[in-house]
Amino acid sequence: SNIVVFRYSSNCIVKYGVFCYAIDNLDADYNYNALKKAESHSEMMSMSNSEIYDQLVSEYGEKFTPEQAQYAIDHLE
Repeated sequence: SNIVVFRYSSNCIVKYGVFCYAIDNLDADYNYNALKKAESHSEMMSMSNSEIYDQLVSEYGEKFTPEQAQYAIDHLE
């Protein structure tokens, strides 16, 4: 079996043909992603803002940063 080892940085380590270009040039909007997850939790699960925040930052949940989760809560309608 192939083992792939990589880091999310410009010093990405590559084995077995995995390319770091995509990782190094990832242009994700994590605030937007956190907001969309928050909207989903709010609509589908009727969660409170506090519960949504906890889910967004949970290591067992969405794993967003506290800043990204707070952005989502602040922009939730």
